[in-house]
Amino acid sequence: MAAQPKKLDFETVWFATARDVSSLSYLPDGPTVLKLRLDVTSENAITTSLSTTVEKFGQIDVVINNARYGHLGDIEGIPEADARYQLETNFWGPVHITREAVRIFREVNLQG
Repeated sequence: MAAQPKKLDFETVWFATARDVSSLSYLPDGPTVLKLRLDVTSENAITTSLSTTVEKFGQIDVVINNARYGHLGDIEGIPEADARYQLETNFWGPVHITREAVRIFREVNLQG
């Protein structure tokens, strides 16, 4: 989830994602704001979100990922499925987002 801005610059285009879009309600609605649902553990969802943003705004200049998941406890007590989900969210999610963003930076932004 994006940090709550004190003032939104409407000359800047914003796209924000969250697993639950209602958590982005602090962002105003408007033509320069795009709020999308995104599960960072899904490569297809990542591609779709970034592609939707490019379709609406023409390019992406900056990507900030702060999705995270944590499971606290003794290592022997953490179910393997939870540990794997944590890696999918905290490691592979940012890797896939970065790969797709870099592809857009190179293929889309350089054309415009």
